[in-house]
Amino acid sequence: MIQPTDVARLITESYPAFSERWNEQSYHWPDKGESPSACAVLCEFSHLISEKLGAEDFESIPAVFSLIERMLGEGTQDVMDAAATCFLENIHNRVPTTIAPGSFVPFLGPLSRDYCRAWDKFCGVETKGLH
Repeated sequence: MIQPTDVARLITESYPAFSERWNEQSYHWPDKGESPSACAVLCEFSHLISEKLGAEDFESIPAVFSLIERMLGEGTQDVMDAAATCFLENIHNRVPTTIAPGSFVPFLGPLSRDYCRAWDKFCGVETKGLH
């Protein structure tokens, strides 16, 4: 099972460019002698990936969404919740202002797609290519 403390390591293994970004941003998180929450890490990661999607830089995107799918399927409840709300919702909520509608949809695995469909329904929208 993927634990919250595994999230930052798994992301940097899958997407090494995140390491620099996380090191730049980590000073924002209070040091309590604990690892940052999975949500904190995935939220920051979603910002980086949103920038890549917005620039239509899709080179490493399949690996990113594959990892998110893995977190949804193999994570603890905290990891699953963070992957859904702190990553997928953040990406989804940037459509159409930062990310072209439907640009991330081809990269979604089955669990991610199901979650995004439910988020569409909750928000009363229909993301291009999702339905």
